Amino acid sequence: KDKKVKKLSTGQKKRVQVLKCLLSQPDLLICDEPTAALDAANSKLVMEALKEAGKNIPVLIVSHDIALCNQYASRICKLENGYISEDKIISEQKEYHLKRPGKINRPVKEYLYLIKKMIISRPGDSLIKAVIMSLLIFSLYAGINFFSSVSGKSDAKYKWTTGENLLITIGNEENKSDENKTAESYQVADPLYSTYDFYTKQDVQNVLNEVDEVIGYRAGWDTDIYDWSNYELELTYDEAKKVLETADLKRPSTQKLAASIELFESQGGPEHEIRNEKIFFYYYGYDGFKDCTDYFPDDSISNSIYFDYIYYRDIVVYQMKNDYQFSLLYGNQMKSDDEIIISLTVADKLLENESVSSYEDLIGKEISLVNGSYTPYEYFKTRDPLKKGNNEESYFSCKITGITDHKNNYENQVYLRNGVYDKWIEEKFQMNLEYLEYQYAYYLIDPESDSDEISSKIDEISASTDSHYASYASNDKSSQEYNNPILYWGISMIMIILVIMVMIGYEVLSNRRLKKEGRIIKEDGYKVKRITFMIEGISIITGVIVWLILLQPLIEKINEIAFRYEYSEILTFNLSDFGISIILAIIIMLLIKGISYEIRIRRN
Repeated sequence: KDKKVKKLSTGQKKRVQVLKCLLSQPDLLICDEPTAALDAANSKLVMEALKEAGKNIPVLIVSHDIALCNQYASRICKLENGYISEDKIISEQKEYHLKRPGKINRPVKEYLYLIKKMIISRPGDSLIKAVIMSLLIFSLYAGINFFSSVSGKSDAKYKWTTGENLLITIGNEENKSDENKTAESYQVADPLYSTYDFYTKQDVQNVLNEVDEVIGYRAGWDTDIYDWSNYELELTYDEAKKVLETADLKRPSTQKLAASIELFESQGGPEHEIRNEKIFFYYYGYDGFKDCTDYFPDDSISNSIYFDYIYYRDIVVYQMKNDYQFSLLYGNQMKSDDEIIISLTVADKLLENESVSSYEDLIGKEISLVNGSYTPYEYFKTRDPLKKGNNEESYFSCKITGITDHKNNYENQVYLRNGVYDKWIEEKFQMNLEYLEYQYAYYLIDPESDSDEISSKIDEISASTDSHYASYASNDKSSQEYNNPILYWGISMIMIILVIMVMIGYEVLSNRRLKKEGRIIKEDGYKVKRITFMIEGISIITGVIVWLILLQPLIEKINEIAFRYEYSEILTFNLSDFGISIILAIIIMLLIKGISYEIRIRRN
């Protein structure tokens, strides 16, 4: 009495334990080695107390002390290798019948308390269940998302990548200058056609106004057709004569072509043995530029990006309709004229710079578009050597506000708001808008639209005669582009099967323990099914919470790794797909748990 437990002797502690058990008024008392580590005197006291308790309740003692058992026990059962090898009654005792509890409607609070105790008592089991359920949800989500990609949801990104949503001009068949060349060779190699349509600013504006599917454009002078080092067209004499026969004589460029042919003929060119070799027809004094009779734009469509003291060449600028919303990997949409969105292709180039280490680092950085003309307009106008070289007019500074989630295999694309680039170029080169004619006008269209149908619309609006619009890319996509999603989907199916097999395996391994637990829970008046499915429900809720927090960042990281290794986008964040994956996970869990429960019941 009045002593702390830690100051009690071993025998005293044993007696206190027995008294605590008896004070709780149990229906059954089970003692495991109650006399272990006790001397004879204390062993006798403990056994006497248990014998006295046995007059009112059943007392079951597990012990290796045979002599002690023979002295105090009324019945001895000998166990060997998990089986009862001997059952001997020492003395007759009255029979005890434990009362089975009737139906007890336990409140939810008691169920939650029991579940809490079960989770705390076996944290490893709870963690394994939560991990398995999380993996099942993610595997199902990946499978559903991949299936959507195979079904065409990612087709838009492939069109951006291959250029199928870019409409370019191709000369009509009657204007072909080389019968051995194909349309594909035009896209990447030498000029194919001898004449093309020209386009005014109003032509471009008409297309933007009348074709809703057009989302952006670029217009200028085509380096595939003209040698821009001297702003001159390469044609043979025969080709030039053929062009002159069908060309508009009122067009300033046609008049210059006629003058070049006349000069060539006056020098005996047609009779010369190199008659069919290429000759240059100069376009100096182009009417689209003000006050300068022999000025030529030095590759005015070739741009570079100046970023952190490094130039990145061959950048192509598209001007987008202001209401168009890009699908972005990082950042936000453009809201002002000094903001720019760059493609993932350009972003990868900029990441070569040591000053940035990730895509996120590029957002908010300032870059400068540098026009290809090294020599500004003022030098040509005045011939003042002091004005030769780059000046501030050659740079257009803007801030990176977003990075697209697609690459472009054929161009290094960046995007400005509608009219921003035109305004800069027109001011820089002091263009005469009254006479300005573009040698090409290319259009980006909504990737969900039909390129052939939109091409026909633009031809009609532009009144094309010498050329026509067509998609940059052929309609036959590479097999790899479609095989990637199919491969991903196959991998996700394997993941789902493996996770389900792990769930079944873990259920089988836990079956014996669950069977014993079920009996105890049932004897105590709880409903086993309710307990089982409440615990599994907690596992599902845990998995849902985990993926609501981690799913989007994980998807972004997976896609970033895929892009670095030249793969297409693997996953997209979609709440509806996530909801479907949760429902399927619940169904799979109910099936596995239900079958397991029925097997345990039948074996009982």
